Amino acid sequence: MLETDAVALESKIKTIFNICLILIIPTIAFATIGYFGIMKPESEDLSAWFQRSGSLIVMLSVIVEFQLFSIHTSLNTSRLAFDQYEALKKKYGRKHLVYSVLTVSVAIIGTVIWGYGDLFR
Repeated sequence: MLETDAVALESKIKTIFNICLILIIPTIAFATIGYFGIMKPESEDLSAWFQRSGSLIVMLSVIVEFQLFSIHTSLNTSRLAFDQYEALKKKYGRKHLVYSVLTVSVAIIGTVIWGYGDLFR
């Protein structure tokens, strides 16, 4: 793999991590908005509003997980020279793991809210 290809791949990985962060942060806002009934229509029950916020959390988590999968694929392809592979894997492997665990955790929390949110309110 040429040096310019490695730089382009690293730039792509950084961009995807930034997109993931931008998408995962609103999940906290969705849970808060749903729990406290901010922007709730008058005809809507507060517990149902919180429950619906769970579906948005799960949706964003799934989108983030698909983005993270593309990083996983990029870090685990055989087209990289061994030194470049090891350097990228060492530099971004832990970050990818942390983002993946965070995303799965958020998806699980969102699923619980979606399924049982009306019982929490």
